[in-house]
Amino acid sequence: MCIAFGVVSALVLVYGTFYLNGKYGEHGLMKQQARRNHPPCP
Repeated sequence: MCIAFGVVSALVLVYGTFYLNGKYGEHGLMKQQARRNHPPCP
């Protein structure tokens, strides 16, 4: 059970990383977090 959870977690992390790299380019996760933390420009 624990090994299966670790494998699934690793696969989700790797898939998410490649997805964000494809969508936002390099540093995609930081760009996504920055977008949430800054207010929109008027």
